Amino acid sequence: MKISEGDLIERIRKGDVKLLEELYAYYKPAFTTWAIHNYGITKEDTEDIWQDVVIIFFENVKKNKLEVLKVKLITYLYAIGKHLIYKKLTKLVPTREITAKQIYSEATFEYIGEDEEVQEVDILKTEVFSMLGKSCQEMLLFRYYYGMSIEDITKQTGLSSKNTVSASISRCLKHLKSLIFNYGVK
Repeated sequence: MKISEGDLIERIRKGDVKLLEELYAYYKPAFTTWAIHNYGITKEDTEDIWQDVVIIFFENVKKNKLEVLKVKLITYLYAIGKHLIYKKLTKLVPTREITAKQIYSEATFEYIGEDEEVQEVDILKTEVFSMLGKSCQEMLLFRYYYGMSIEDITKQTGLSSKNTVSASISRCLKHLKSLIFNYGVK
């Protein structure tokens, strides 16, 4: 789009619906491809999510929650989209397996807070988290990001028992704490 992000926000705030429709159409193909490729969701789900992304963006602009972007517009929109995709995937956990690739892609530098605002994550903490093995990252994300029960994690990972999962999570937490301590992250 050939308009500054500041002008785009201001025109949408003033009610320029045509510009909002252009934004919707301009970024939709790339978002659809990205979401299907990275998260394995259906095209129909992706289109529904994209529509919700644009609605949330519009509402945030109209309510003055978004006056100045601290990140690029596309990053902001994709972060909202990723948040909505994860919401959808967590609803499907009992019937659909989440791949390690989907879990690993969560280790990014931004996330959506409860107020739908993009917030930055401490990069060093993310680097420390990435020092964990893939299985530890997966276990901790399942338990603390997705809020999955030990029983659900046991089914998802195919481990032999709930005790094994609990012990693994405990070891992973201990390892993460030692990494944080050793690298000076509080």
